[in-house]
Amino acid sequence: MTRTLLLIAAIDNGGHLAEMLSAAAIVQGVSVTEEAVGPAVAAGLVLVNDMNLWFYHPLVRSAICQGADMARRHAAHAALATVLAHQLDRVVWHQAAAVIGPDEAVALDLEALAERAQLRGAIPVAVAELDRAAQLTPDSARRGD
Repeated sequence: MTRTLLLIAAIDNGGHLAEMLSAAAIVQGVSVTEEAVGPAVAAGLVLVNDMNLWFYHPLVRSAICQGADMARRHAAHAALATVLAHQLDRVVWHQAAAVIGPDEAVALDLEALAERAQLRGAIPVAVAELDRAAQLTPDSARRGD
């Protein structure tokens, strides 16, 4: 359970422990409690304060992501998309990361997300989202647009 929790935290770049525990429970299929983070805290990998979880070093986060196979990463992203249903932008990003193969609905959501990012001046974010949308659309004409 600790590995699953750490993978979810790494994919979500740290943050609210309650969200991560809920996502870990979805992946594991059983309830995951705060005790699951104990071994990671004891090993000096993460810090938990005010119910937030943070990695001590970005390389730890990167190593956890790279150490997980694609199926586990996709499952973690899908679980986060479910848990974060109240945060549309984050949901879309996690859905896009969980998809294997073309998905026009997610591609359209990514385009809308990119438009919102562009409006707030986050051009590099918008470009990355449009790039992922192009990868996900099955329509070659839309991919070129």
